Amino acid sequence: MKNLLLFTSFLFLISGCAKPDPEAEKANAEAVVKDFYEAGKEFDFEAKRTFCTEDFHAIENGHVYKNLDEFIEMLKSLEGWTGQINMDFVQTDVVKDVAFLIIKFDAVWTKGPSQMFLKTIENYILKKVNGKWLIHFWQSTYLPDEHDKKLTSLRLLKIPENLPISTFNDEIQKANVLFAKIGYPDCGFTLLKVDPGNDSKFNWVLEGSWKNPDVYRIIHNNEDFKKWYEQSSKLQELYLKDHIYVRASLP
Repeated sequence: MKNLLLFTSFLFLISGCAKPDPEAEKANAEAVVKDFYEAGKEFDFEAKRTFCTEDFHAIENGHVYKNLDEFIEMLKSLEGWTGQINMDFVQTDVVKDVAFLIIKFDAVWTKGPSQMFLKTIENYILKKVNGKWLIHFWQSTYLPDEHDKKLTSLRLLKIPENLPISTFNDEIQKANVLFAKIGYPDCGFTLLKVDPGNDSKFNWVLEGSWKNPDVYRIIHNNEDFKKWYEQSSKLQELYLKDHIYVRASLP
């Protein structure tokens, strides 16, 4: 009987030791997300793969990444930038082999005079695979940026019918690609067609989005932008011959 009691006590101790510690599991899941972004700041793409499931996918402010390769390609565009990321783990829940996390991000990416500010709320689903927590899915929602003063430029254009609008639009898209390369993918031009029902001599509107005066100056003082502007100046003269220009921002 004594041996049986000892054996029963031993089994109880083993089962107690084998039971996962909920707080430790939460900490381990949070550590994976932290390490995932540390690898991102170092642009260590192979390390990032070790923190994700094979069927990883994500939604960033409405843009869908169907797999990790697509997300890494986006991250490669930031090479040369220095990132500072602060994370506030709002909530972490673990249910068996699945973890649910809600995180507030406050990030700044810097390259020379250029800076990108990102504040987001993010939701994560992690799965435990072979005893290790891995990121299966995340969804990011951007919060309002206090640096965004809605600085906008507007050009009301009267473009002659004999000038192909596609040529002008192609040149605009070249500029937008350049802005993204400089570090401001959310800035740039949009060409809008004026509603024919309006009683106006203007038939097109060129809208420019610049966030704030500092970003506007950084972009327009960039050497690559100056080269683009010089190369396209003759084309712009044709399309901007008859126009009204105004720049506006939040008061």
